[in-house]
Amino acid sequence: MPRIPPEFISYFEQAILASSGICGDKLRSIILFGSFARGEFSKSVSDVDLLFVVSDDTPEATIEKLDSAVKRLESSVGPARSRSHFLWVFASRTALFKSHFIVRRGTLLSLDAGRLFEEAESFKLPFGRLFFHLAPKELVVSNILKGAVVVWGENILGNISNHDPLGSLGRVFIISMVLSLFGAVSSLIFYDGTFFSLEAIKWFLLDTSPRSTPGPPGLSKAITKIRGWGPSHMLRIFIGLRERYRRSLMFSLTCPFYLCYLLARTTSAGTSSPEGKIEAQKTS
Repeated sequence: MPRIPPEFISYFEQAILASSGICGDKLRSIILFGSFARGEFSKSVSDVDLLFVVSDDTPEATIEKLDSAVKRLESSVGPARSRSHFLWVFASRTALFKSHFIVRRGTLLSLDAGRLFEEAESFKLPFGRLFFHLAPKELVVSNILKGAVVVWGENILGNISNHDPLGSLGRVFIISMVLSLFGAVSSLIFYDGTFFSLEAIKWFLLDTSPRSTPGPPGLSKAITKIRGWGPSHMLRIFIGLRERYRRSLMFSLTCPFYLCYLLARTTSAGTSSPEGKIEAQKTS
């Protein structure tokens, strides 16, 4: 794994101190998830993804205070410090690209994905509401929990019987396509626009990666699968942009077509295997 920059470590430590200071005994657990937890950290595009779990009786004012404090840390020393104003505002109003969530303990234990998403975010912008309705929420929550580690407090993950839901490939494709089209348009104007396209490919790869293999879902598994199909110029660009981000109009404009290719190959590979035939029957 690449060396983690000191400022990311500083953000991680300060976020833990701030949350415990604000919430006191209402803070039950802090969970690290995402690329940082999976060991797939990339300085150019990765966030330090944190899930703050508070007690069920935590006042809304305390949750809002914690949210504001973590946002300030993100913009000063954390992952958001290098984001454009456009992307930062977009992330702060939707669940897209947010690197922290605050949920109540009972909500997390219930594994009610819709309730968890709704409690963690208000989805103030229309695109945020669209994401909420289209996203395969059960699959997203499953991916978060499989790759997560408790870094402070109660080992709440030990009380959760996570499972691998049979996610709808169609919904995974639709939300990835919506994001890729947004990336294609925004990359014409904003330097950060290509980031949307990278996230579209990443989401699709993670949510369609082999789920029968042990360990958390990771890009390395998905990339290995794609490489098995033969040489891919787009895959090489995707890996390169994650290692060293830059705006790439070619990648952003080609991304929707590449997603169609990935969907076709994933569908073909899935239905040709015994496991894929069973899943196809269950989702039909």
